[in-house]
Amino acid sequence: FRVESVDPTGAGDCFQAAFILKLLEVLGKSAEPREGLETLTPDQLAEVLLYAQAAGALATMAPGALGALRADLLEMLIGEQRAEVMARTRITEL
Repeated sequence: FRVESVDPTGAGDCFQAAFILKLLEVLGKSAEPREGLETLTPDQLAEVLLYAQAAGALATMAPGALGALRADLLEMLIGEQRAEVMARTRITEL
């Protein structure tokens, strides 16, 4: 994602949290998480990564670590840059 970065503090934490959140959303409430991971498609993984990358990028736009990201700003960033980011995303093997 192309953003005006101010401070990278917390970007990795936001990426990880968003990755887990979106992964759980995509997999649903599976009783066996490992089975859910085995059914993850490349397109689903690309969506999870898109969400996590946007969260990490958004976290760099303000100084210091953020307590929470605004969902509306996250969705706006994804909406604005989805096509460009997805065009550069390649999942070669799961």
